[in-house]
Amino acid sequence: MKRTPRYYDGNLPTGKKLKDLSSNILFELKANSQSKTFLLLREWPEIVGRKISLYTKAESFVGGVLTVHVKNSTLLSLLAEHEKYTLIKKLKQKFPEITIKDIYFKIGY
Repeated sequence: MKRTPRYYDGNLPTGKKLKDLSSNILFELKANSQSKTFLLLREWPEIVGRKISLYTKAESFVGGVLTVHVKNSTLLSLLAEHEKYTLIKKLKQKFPEITIKDIYFKIGY
C-alpha cells in the first residue's frame, strides 16, 4: 500500500480502508510472535532443565538482558553466582543470532 504524497492536492479521499490494512497488521503480528526473542523465552525450561524450570520463569528479554523470576532467594543466589555464565553460554549456542548480554534474576514467581 502506497503512502499519500505529503502535499497531495487532489479530489480523492486520502483515508485507507480497514480491510486493506488488517492483512498487513496480521502478517506483522504473526512474524513478531514467532520472533527469536519469543522463542528464547519459550525455550527457557528446556535450557535450564526440568527441575529448575519448576521454580523459575523467563519473563522478558529487552536490550540483550533476559529477566528471570525465581521462586526463592536460595535458588536466586545459586543461579546468579554459579550458573549464570553457563546459562548465558547455552543461550548463545542455541540462539547465535541474538545478542545476549546478561541474565537478571529476580525474586517473585
